[in-house]
Amino acid sequence: MEQLVARLGVGVCDDGFISADDLGVNRGDGCFDATLVRVDGNAVTADFVDAHLDRLGNSSRILGMPPVEIDAWRHLTQEALAEWARRRGPEAVCKFVRTRGQETLHGDPLGFITITELSAQRIAARASATAVTLSAGRTAGALNDAPWLLGGAKTLSYGTNLALVREAHRRGVTDPVLVSTDGVVLEGPQSGVLVLKDGLLFSTPVASTGILDSITVRHALEGWQALGRPTELRLYAVAELLSADAVWLASSIRGVTPMVELDGHTLPQDPAVTDELRALIRP
Repeated sequence: MEQLVARLGVGVCDDGFISADDLGVNRGDGCFDATLVRVDGNAVTADFVDAHLDRLGNSSRILGMPPVEIDAWRHLTQEALAEWARRRGPEAVCKFVRTRGQETLHGDPLGFITITELSAQRIAARASATAVTLSAGRTAGALNDAPWLLGGAKTLSYGTNLALVREAHRRGVTDPVLVSTDGVVLEGPQSGVLVLKDGLLFSTPVASTGILDSITVRHALEGWQALGRPTELRLYAVAELLSADAVWLASSIRGVTPMVELDGHTLPQDPAVTDELRALIRP
């Protein structure tokens, strides 16, 4: 599988530059973001780079790291995409990574980009999702008064997210959906949730729950509203997923993926709306 690495301040380079005492490696102390790299003939582009760099900056702020130098990251991204085009690389994931740096030297943060070819498995996962609800182990508002729990940040401490995915797979489905202990649907560990009921497209609010601000969810809701259709951000329970007209998982790499099953219940599908939403989230 093809991969390219580019380091902030250096450019495209080999990948042997991370120190053994880097805080991102040893402590998960850092943040990342990721977007889709599209290949159309000789044209190679990455979706919504500025939005993803803004979110990287927000994650850095929550972590108390120095501000992100947006222009430097933009330049590095363009250099990496140009090299990917030169190599005739396929559709891929562009990941922006920022660690706090070396533990012993107390130096500057380390920043780098990887562009990694999408596997056939990840491409196939766009077609549909089967899901199970799993406990988030907290109330919906638990993060509001506890900023040290890093609500809203996309951190390198990703062990819990991957454990949730493994548990879903153990139960025979593709994806977990997190539900708070007080019954509120939150998000997937790698996706947001979109729900359609009687023409209303809705999702879970970010500010009151501490979930990640999904760029894909945001674009879907904005696009739906631009068509003159109603949208809403509100708290809702699992029962509303089961009674919905359609439900989707939304993420930058998979796009809008219809949920066909939840907790063993078959969910209705709306292929026409799925196609509409997929068009709305494209740049």
